[in-house]
Amino acid sequence: MKAERTVLISGTSKGVGQALAKSLLDKGHAVIGISRTGATSLTGQERYTEYLCDLSDAIQLEQTVRNVLGRHRSINALVCNAGAGQFRGLEEFSSAQILHSIQLNLLSHLLLARHCLPILQQHPCSDVVFIGSESALKGQKKGTLYCAAKFGVRGFAQALRQEVSSRGVRVSIIHPGMLRTPFFDTLDFEPGPDERHAVRLSEVCHALNMILDAHPSTVFDEIVVRPLQHVIAPKK
Repeated sequence: MKAERTVLISGTSKGVGQALAKSLLDKGHAVIGISRTGATSLTGQERYTEYLCDLSDAIQLEQTVRNVLGRHRSINALVCNAGAGQFRGLEEFSSAQILHSIQLNLLSHLLLARHCLPILQQHPCSDVVFIGSESALKGQKKGTLYCAAKFGVRGFAQALRQEVSSRGVRVSIIHPGMLRTPFFDTLDFEPGPDERHAVRLSEVCHALNMILDAHPSTVFDEIVVRPLQHVIAPKK
């Protein structure tokens, strides 16, 4: 039987974060979730603890993380997942929108990792896992903000891996392709209708479990999880 883990996840209110939390809970791990609105489907589960926080607000995030770490010294895995996408021409974004996007999709991950590292490195083996994106691998038209943040997360993960591996901290990043989640609720496109046009959430959960269950001497640097067919459909 694999050792039980205590995992801190950002962005557990819906989508990928909620699916990851549920998968870990089903395997007997303890999960601490940080999100802006809360995860109603997880509320009341014995091994789930939730903290509300606007992850795009650096001051609020720092205060919340300090509170979390003061109460949960057993945390030995961090999953940086929170994020949201806006896709249009760069000139259509205001300065405030650009700042908010970078704060949520990039800065929140940097701050979470920075504050959690002192506790993570106290364990014989611990993990930092970033949920990246195909947008971290290739720039796309109208994806300037999202690609900038995801490329940043990928570079940060690569550099951090070299920085902390000697302290027993493994750093991994999972790059999912399009998924059928609320991520697309506010967008004018979505994955195509066929099941081959989107990655199943269960496959992203499988990738995370594989990372956490790996022998302490092994790290999965990057895992790319793509749908079999890349089809984007405009919403009617």
